Amino acid sequence: MIRLFLILLLSSTLFASSKVTLALEWKYQFEFAGYIAAKEKGFYKAAGFDVELIEHNNKDTVDMIMDGEALFATNSSKVILDKMQGKDIVLVANFFKKSALVFLTQENIRSPEDFLDKKIMATESELLSSSLKMLLSRFNIKSGDYRRVEQTYNIEAFMKKEVDVMSAFLTNEPFHLEKNNYKFNIIDPVNYGIYTYDANLITSRQYALKNPQRVKSFKEATIRGWKYALKNKEEIVDIIYNKYSKRKSKNALLYEAYKTEQLIMPNVFNIGVVNKSIVESIANTYVGIGLFSKHYNLENFIFENSDLDKKVEVKIRLNKKERDYLNSIEEIKMCVDPDWMPFESFKDKQYIGISADYFKLIEKSLNKKIVPIASTSWKETLEFGEQRQCDIFSLITDTPLRRKFLNFTRPYYKFPLVVATLNNKRFIDNLKSIINKKFTIVEGYAYLEVLKNKYKNINFIEVKNMEEGLEQVRKGEVFGHIDVLYSLAYAIEKKHYSSLKINGKFDERLELGIGVRNDNMILLGIMQKASSLIDTKSKQNILNSWLSIKYEKGFDYDLFYKILAIFVLIIIFIIFRHMLVLKSNKKLKELQNELNILNASLQTKIESEIKKSLEKDKFLQEQSKLAAMGEMVGAIAHQWRQPLNSLNINIQNLDDDYDDGLINKKFITTFINKQSETIKFMSKTIDDFRNFFRVDKTKEEFSILEAIESTINIQSAQLTDNNIEIVMPENDFVVNGYKSEFQQVILNLTT
Repeated sequence: MIRLFLILLLSSTLFASSKVTLALEWKYQFEFAGYIAAKEKGFYKAAGFDVELIEHNNKDTVDMIMDGEALFATNSSKVILDKMQGKDIVLVANFFKKSALVFLTQENIRSPEDFLDKKIMATESELLSSSLKMLLSRFNIKSGDYRRVEQTYNIEAFMKKEVDVMSAFLTNEPFHLEKNNYKFNIIDPVNYGIYTYDANLITSRQYALKNPQRVKSFKEATIRGWKYALKNKEEIVDIIYNKYSKRKSKNALLYEAYKTEQLIMPNVFNIGVVNKSIVESIANTYVGIGLFSKHYNLENFIFENSDLDKKVEVKIRLNKKERDYLNSIEEIKMCVDPDWMPFESFKDKQYIGISADYFKLIEKSLNKKIVPIASTSWKETLEFGEQRQCDIFSLITDTPLRRKFLNFTRPYYKFPLVVATLNNKRFIDNLKSIINKKFTIVEGYAYLEVLKNKYKNINFIEVKNMEEGLEQVRKGEVFGHIDVLYSLAYAIEKKHYSSLKINGKFDERLELGIGVRNDNMILLGIMQKASSLIDTKSKQNILNSWLSIKYEKGFDYDLFYKILAIFVLIIIFIIFRHMLVLKSNKKLKELQNELNILNASLQTKIESEIKKSLEKDKFLQEQSKLAAMGEMVGAIAHQWRQPLNSLNINIQNLDDDYDDGLINKKFITTFINKQSETIKFMSKTIDDFRNFFRVDKTKEEFSILEAIESTINIQSAQLTDNNIEIVMPENDFVVNGYKSEFQQVILNLTT
C-alpha cells in the first residue's frame, strides 16, 4: 500500500513538473498579462504545467509551433490565413475581440482616402495581411498609391512629421503622444465595420489530438490568469516591471492595461471564447482582398467549439392556470421590428436575427408556436400592439407611454447607444459639445425622449428606419445617425457604407425585454419564467453568432443589371456627344472656354467660403474650450471655498488658543495634521476635476462612513462656529463607486 502511494506521488510530481514553452508574439508587456498572471500566481502549476514564456525573437510564432520550438504560442488573426494555407494548427482561445492595430495619422489626415501619396510607416506584413490591409482594400488603396517606410516603432519620427501615417497599437503608441500633448488622429478598422480577432492562443493539431485534456487545462488556466490580471491590474503591472521588463514605464503599462480590457470586453464576451462565424467572416475577408482562393478548409481548426453548437434544453415550471392558458391557445402572436438587423428582420419571409434565435429557445421550452407579425416599420409595429393585434413584443424598452398597453419582463439584453458619422469627422468624445447639429433617429424608438431631454443642443430628426438615416448621413444632409452599436456596425458592413464610421458613444444603454399586452397577466408570468430560464451563456452564444457579418453567396443579378444599365447610358452619352462635336465643334469650343472661366471664378469663391468656414469653426472650438475651462475653474473655486474658510478660521483662532494657554506640542501636532488633511483634500480636488475629462476612471470599494467622516473633519471649524453637530450612524457598509465624487457631494450638502 505504501509502495503504491509512493508511485502515485512520484507520478503526480513528474506530471506537475511537465515543461511547456509558450512563444509570445511580442515583448513582455500587459498584452500578455493573462499568461504572466497564470504563471506567477500558480494557475499553470496547479494545472500541471511548468511554463517558460519566450519573448519575440524575430521568428513568426506559428513557424515556432510548426518547427517544434514552442508547444503553445500567441498570434494575430493571421493564424486563420495560416490555417487556410495548410498549416496544421489549432485555435485554442481568443482574448482580444478586436485588433489593437490601427493607423495613427497627422492631424490633417482624417480618412484612408487621404493616404494617397503619403508616407506610411508600417511593416510589410501589416499592409499585406492584417486588418489594416482590409481597410485599405475597402477604399481601393493599392501599394502604389502611397510610400511605405520601414517600421521602426520610433514615435519621434511621427512627432517630427517625418511620416504622415504610422501603424500602431491602441495599447502603446497613443500613450506617448497624449503624454506629449501631440495632436493626432486614430483611424481604426473597427470604425469601418472591419472586425478581426487578436491575441489568439494556438498549438499544433498533432499535440491537441494526442493531449486534448492537457490543452483544455492549459486554456482554462490561461483564462483564469486573464481574469486575475484584469481584476488586479496594478499588481500585475508591478510584476511585469520588476520581474520581466522595464522597457515600458509603470504608467505606460497601466495605460496598456486599461486599453487591453477594452479590447477583451469581458462584460460582453466570455474571456477566451472563439466564435466560429467570426472566424469564417475573417477568412472570407482574406478571400475578398485576394490573399486566398475561394475554396478553403477550416475544419477542426477551433479547439472545442462545442459550446456554440449545444442545443439548450430548458424545462419550465408552470402553475395550473398557466398550463391551462397555453393549452387553450394555438399560437402566440409576436410583434417585431421589420428592419433592425442583426437583432431582427425578415429575409425571404423568414424571421431572422438575435431575437429570432432567442425565441426559438422560448418556443421550445413552452412547446407552443410563436408567430412573428410582419409590419412595414417600427412605428406601425407599435400601432399593432396598441390595437391588440399581437400578444407580445420580442425586443422592446419599458417606457411610461407603452405601459398604457403593455407590461414588461426584466430586460434580457442591454446594448450601448452610438453615433455614426462620415469618416472624415473627428471622434466625438463629448456629445454635449456638439451644438446645433442634426442627428437622425428611428421614429418611435424609446430612447428618443430621454436623449431629447438630456441633449438639448442636438436637433433630432425622426426617420422611418436606419437605412434612411444612414443615407442622410452619407449625403451630408445630417451630421450623424443614432442607434445601437451592433445594429449600426452591421448596417455599415452589410450596406457597404465605406464613407461612414461609428464615431461616438452615449452614456445611456438600451435595455430590451419582452413586452406583453397588459390585459393578460397570465402570459406575462409565463414569458418571465421562460426568459429567466435562458442562461447567460446561451444568450451570449446567440449574440456572438450574429456579431460578425455573414457574406452572401451566389451571383448578384440585381447588381449586374444596374451595372449594365449604367454602361448602356454611358455608351448612349458618348455617341450623342460625338454627334454634337461633329455638328458644331466651333460652338462647343466657345462654350468650353466660357465654362472654364466660370469654373475658375466659382472655384475661387468656393475656396474663399471654405476658408471663412474653417476660421469660424476654429473660433467656435476655441470658445467651447474656454467655456469648459471656465466651468472647471468655477467648480474648483466652489470646492476650495470651504477648506479655505476652514484654514482661515483655524489660523485666526491661533491667537486665542495661545492666550488661553492651549498651545503645546500635542496641540501643534494635531493642528498640523488637520491643516495637512485640508490641503491634501484641496490638492486632490484638482486631480478629481482633472479626471472629469478622462474616460478611464475606475471604481473602487470604499467605506461610506469613513468617506463621510473624512469630509466632515475638513469642515470641523465651520461646523463648530455655527453650532452644527453632525451625528454619524453606527452601522457602516461598503460600496463600489467613485469615492472622491461621493465626498464632493457630501461637502456640497453640508455647505
